[in-house]
Amino acid sequence: MYLDFTGQGAFAHKWSQIEKAILTKDFFFLYVKDAEQHIISISNKHTDGRNMNKLLTFVESNVTEITKI
Repeated sequence: MYLDFTGQGAFAHKWSQIEKAILTKDFFFLYVKDAEQHIISISNKHTDGRNMNKLLTFVESNVTEITKI
């Protein structure tokens, strides 16, 4: 399964490449273990129709434990 981002700065990663997930009051960070060591940040404030709870549940159940700060 892939984590796809399109548009400006488009890239794709396998969920298995997620090394760490951190949830703060304002952002959800996914740390990707690849050559460039990407950090994906997702705003918690502006969901734009995204279901953050569904994403958090998926990551916690299938990818890695989420550190909540």
